[in-house]
Amino acid sequence: MPGVTIGENVIIGGHSVVTKDIPSNSVFAGVPARKISTIDIFEEKILKDLVDTKHLDQAGKKAYLLKNKPEWFM
Repeated sequence: MPGVTIGENVIIGGHSVVTKDIPSNSVFAGVPARKISTIDIFEEKILKDLVDTKHLDQAGKKAYLLKNKPEWFM
């Protein structure tokens, strides 16, 4: 929305509507946008499930990911 300020190092979810100022180092999402987390907590959650598959071919990636599914994966 016009007149709001978004701080540095901020993640805003897609299709969110920012109606008030957003502080630095935070994660916001929703309509209206609400605080979900701090960047530090969000980063810890993301890095926990990070998988390095750059060295694998397509079949190797698929096999690895199916065998080692993160908790949130159905």
